[in-house]
Amino acid sequence: SSDSEVVRMLAAWLLAHLSLNQENSKAVLESYVTESLIPLLKTSDNKDVLEKALWVVNNLSLNHSHSHILAAKPIVRPKASEDDPDPPNEGWGIIPVLSDMLLSQHPMVVAAAARPLVNLMHKDRCSSYATNQTIFVEAGAAPGQYAGIKKVVSILTRVYPPPPDDVILTLTSLLQVLSIYEDKYRLAIASSGVLSTLTGIISNPDTSEIAKVQALKVLFNLSLTPQTETIILESNGVLPLVLLMGTSYATHAMKRMALNTLAQLLGSDAVQAHLRASSLAKTLTEFLVEKAIPPATAEMIESTAVIIANAAADEYLREELVLAGTVPHILKLTNDVNPQIAEAAAIALSNLEIPVPDNIKADVATESSRPSLTRTLSTSEALGSHKEPLTIPGVTIMPIQGLPAPAIVPTPAPVMVAETPSFGAPVTVSRRERVIQELLRTEQTYVQNLALCISVFLTPLVQTTRNPPLLDATKIGQIFLNIQDIYQVHAPFLQELVAQLEKLSTFESFPIGSVLQQFFSEPELAKAYSYYTFHFDAADVVLHEQIERNILFSKYLEKCSEHEHCGRLGLSSFLIQPIQRIPRYILLTNELLKNTPSSHPDHSSLQQALSTIKGVATILNEAKREAEHETKK
Repeated sequence: SSDSEVVRMLAAWLLAHLSLNQENSKAVLESYVTESLIPLLKTSDNKDVLEKALWVVNNLSLNHSHSHILAAKPIVRPKASEDDPDPPNEGWGIIPVLSDMLLSQHPMVVAAAARPLVNLMHKDRCSSYATNQTIFVEAGAAPGQYAGIKKVVSILTRVYPPPPDDVILTLTSLLQVLSIYEDKYRLAIASSGVLSTLTGIISNPDTSEIAKVQALKVLFNLSLTPQTETIILESNGVLPLVLLMGTSYATHAMKRMALNTLAQLLGSDAVQAHLRASSLAKTLTEFLVEKAIPPATAEMIESTAVIIANAAADEYLREELVLAGTVPHILKLTNDVNPQIAEAAAIALSNLEIPVPDNIKADVATESSRPSLTRTLSTSEALGSHKEPLTIPGVTIMPIQGLPAPAIVPTPAPVMVAETPSFGAPVTVSRRERVIQELLRTEQTYVQNLALCISVFLTPLVQTTRNPPLLDATKIGQIFLNIQDIYQVHAPFLQELVAQLEKLSTFESFPIGSVLQQFFSEPELAKAYSYYTFHFDAADVVLHEQIERNILFSKYLEKCSEHEHCGRLGLSSFLIQPIQRIPRYILLTNELLKNTPSSHPDHSSLQQALSTIKGVATILNEAKREAEHETKK
């Protein structure tokens, strides 16, 4: 409480070190010191003082037996003078203060505030973890709005400048701890639009291994809730797991988490159909061949056998696995000393031995001999009944330095998939070609979802003969903004992409850089997205106000989400996609550039395209800042 910033910083620094001792931290927690910390965190604008004070908070939060005291301390407004009456409590203690600090302009403060939040919301670190999670997630908003989750996601999905690695790590750790215990939080995270960012973290070679592993843990925990399967699929969260297994930068820990998540998801026929156009069969077989380097754990080998067992329930994937030479390796595993591995391998072998119809064999043979566009899975295919997730025995995630070890929710016993779609094709391509395919496939999904939003949600509201209408024209415009303009920008672009690709005998020669450069140089694109970005937060507020106040409108949205092509996704899940799309282009273009040799004729065009896309992202970030400034007036 000194008037000197230097003294306060040094005092907090010393107290942080002393608080590493459990008896010291208990004494501090039971003293008046924490009441001094909270006003300091709320009022100081000195980032060095804030950093050391947050060190104190973090070390106090590591005291498992007494950390609940820290969370329960009320926020007290300091007295203006000694004659003032005692001020009232303002809130629920340190959780809201730390939550507000996540919005700091200083990345160091953001990361330092996130760490104690992770501890205070983890079952093994704080006895009041469930209450703390509720306080953080609701963040003063109405229940069910998940304002705390939205805050974390808004930082992680920031386009430019992107959050630094330590912020990515701590915020993904925050999402991971929120995804451990509650289905409703997993669903909220999956629906928040963060999945494309998580897959970008996983796919970016420049991101640290520890951040990649943490993002993979979030994906795994999300996959434990059946309702998230369609969202993960539609957000293109499955294929990157397969691609990761084949990369040179994937470490043992990353491959382990990718295998666990794939084993969890591949109990679904929709996921199986989605992966027909991937290199799944080849990747799994190569892993079985090379599993001794580095030494694969029994858990990883069992997960691989489980993936093969369920993948082989799909006739197309079964033929791919057979052609990839998987059978001899699975046969060896049936005699493994580990009974779980032997059992999973026996089921896989049984599936692999089921005959594949000749017409499917012919299709696989034909398609594998030529380049093929990655098939876009329609939403209706993803609506097949959810199969019970596979058990992944003995999943033990090593703790991240400075953070608690996450718990993994147990999953039910394995079941086999009986029904499979009747089409699809494998493809073997270079990394550059895979990224082009990914760009095309995500563009197809994006345009399809824009069209669904307009035709299923918007058009009936506009064309209704109901009197009075569910929403007046002003409210409709405030919610849907100019989403039709964005569709009109992208639909011709997708048609041009498909038309050009179908003329080629190989993806390798496709001048994707010049195509992207031309597309993002169009003034209509920046204009459409700028308007949408500027008004999006206000539109989201209007939407949720109407959902709360207008029962008929709320029921209308529920009915729309049940449409056969919507996959039970709500309107918010469609409206947020234009906000997420530009960052996805940056990630994909960056990945293309890394996998295009400097001697390739497309290399310089990709450099120009990346610069242009980042320029558009800067414009959109400026639009968002202007909107936030207008809101504060």
